[in-house]
Amino acid sequence: MSRILIAISAFFLVLGLPIFAQGQGGGQWTGQAGSFDMSAMQERMVDRAVESNDTDDDGELSKEEFLELASNEWYSSWFEETESDDEESEDEDAEASEEDEATNDEAEGEEESDEDALAKHHEAKFEEIDADDDGKVTAKELMDSIDFEAVMERARERRGQGGGQRGQGGGNWQRPGGGG
Repeated sequence: MSRILIAISAFFLVLGLPIFAQGQGGGQWTGQAGSFDMSAMQERMVDRAVESNDTDDDGELSKEEFLELASNEWYSSWFEETESDDEESEDEDAEASEEDEATNDEAEGEEESDEDALAKHHEAKFEEIDADDDGKVTAKELMDSIDFEAVMERARERRGQGGGQRGQGGGNWQRPGGGG
């Protein structure tokens, strides 16, 4: 008798999970095939990123809050340069080379560290993302600026190289603050 109850319970559990999942999570499942709504998930990720880094609770990211977000290992891949960024920046590089020469004359022998270059890149990204130039980045501005397809491609490349999704040295990483 208990085997029959276990079998019936398992049967209803298997049938009930898709129905339960469809009613939860704000539209993750669509259509009869049960396809996953990636854009809704991406929007929730951006909203959570803004919420978790918005230290003054104004609903937007100041430059300092954005720079903290961009340097976080969970979100840094959102702001890496893509090949199209490299092409666009070639013209800017030519213009900036004259300015760099003047700066280099002042600081001969000093090379820019990787951290300084990354900080400059993140500051430039902030300026680029802040579409209305109000000194703040909204979740919508951030969502509109992220090329999630490129982010996913970079993650696939890293996994293919054995580097895991984040950082170096394999895929055994945890969420900040513990957890799996």
